Amino acid sequence: MKKSGDNKLAPSLASGIFQIASLPESRRLLHLIREQNVKTLAIQSQFGGEGKTFLAALLAEGAFRFIDLRVLVIDAVSSFLEDTFFKGRPPTPPGKSGIDVVVAKALDKGALLPTTLGAEMHPEKDTDPPSPSDFNLCAYIRSVRDTYDLILIDCPPYDSIRPHDLHPAIIARHSDSSLIVTSPRSLKQSALVSLKALITHYNLVPLGMVFNGGGSS
Repeated sequence: MKKSGDNKLAPSLASGIFQIASLPESRRLLHLIREQNVKTLAIQSQFGGEGKTFLAALLAEGAFRFIDLRVLVIDAVSSFLEDTFFKGRPPTPPGKSGIDVVVAKALDKGALLPTTLGAEMHPEKDTDPPSPSDFNLCAYIRSVRDTYDLILIDCPPYDSIRPHDLHPAIIARHSDSSLIVTSPRSLKQSALVSLKALITHYNLVPLGMVFNGGGSS
């Protein structure tokens, strides 16, 4: 996601993200986000595999390349020890446009552990990963809000929330807005009814819905 060509994603994947970010539909979505003065955006879906992470990546790429923004992507899906999808890029120098990434589950008591973009986690042996907290994450977002032009949060899916997972509804309620990613799987009547119930139950007012024709079915 760097102009200088230091992209560490697989070449085919990086090329795909750039090509889709360049499409008029992607750029219109970015302009909608800017027009609505959305600075923190929760990217959500009902099911896993519907394309939240890819959408976060292409929005970050487009915001950096075409609007020259400083972007933070918060990975709220990967575990403390997993490799994030976005891993492998050096942090952006302060004050410059670019893309940084943090893993939300590395937040412990409101402090950010060294999981910024390009840094690998090397926890001490016999040390348990910290328990994540929705409210620690929301406090962190508030603390860095003025550092970035756009903050994108890749949220866990609603259908597979485990007891210690970050809750997507809490993240959305503490964000300026949200985007809900759907796929052919979500268009089944029962899934649509369930999704509508989720939105109503959590009193969410999403910016819109993005249909991913290539999502899992």
